[in-house]
Amino acid sequence: MAVPAHDQRDFEFARRYGLPVVVVVQPEGEALDPETMTAAHEGAGRLVRSGEFSGLDSGDGKVAITRHLEGKARAGGRSGTACGTGASAASGTGGARSR
Repeated sequence: MAVPAHDQRDFEFARRYGLPVVVVVQPEGEALDPETMTAAHEGAGRLVRSGEFSGLDSGDGKVAITRHLEGKARAGGRSGTACGTGASAASGTGGARSR
């Protein structure tokens, strides 16, 4: 999922390969510092660095983000990838499934 500050396996991978760890969920009463974290925070908190969703409780934020993305999908929004097609847009196949 690539959320190193909030998934232990991603956290360990990021630390091993020198990748950035960005906190997007701050637990109540604690200020996480990615430079001094020794483990991922996998619990609840408030969303930060999350655009229009910043300040929401993490549980409410998951629901709001999911609804937002579902709305974009219904409106014909694209994520920039050809998920489920077997090819990426950059592959030159135009998103056609290889057989």
